Amino acid sequence: MPKGFIICVDDQPEIVGSLMTQLEHAVGHACEIEVAESAAEALEVLEELEAQGEQVDIVITDEIMPGMQGSQFLEIVHKKNPNIMTVILTGQAGFDDVVYAV
Repeated sequence: MPKGFIICVDDQPEIVGSLMTQLEHAVGHACEIEVAESAAEALEVLEELEAQGEQVDIVITDEIMPGMQGSQFLEIVHKKNPNIMTVILTGQAGFDDVVYAV
């Protein structure tokens, strides 16, 4: 069975590094984990993986990032592939942000 991929996105390298470490402990070798420090970089990673025929199972992103908000990024991801599970992590979003993301 081929491995799936998890893409983690956060503009703070220490956060995305910590998330990657936690996921590696949780999923072991069941999934490959890719990281990106912006939504634009993550979209490039997603497109590269899909062009190689790889399956992206989960995208985890921060909400507040320069360039593009996490909710906007996940909207693009969902349009590209509605089967990818998406998760937003944030400590700064308000009620309107949550409603928009859902």
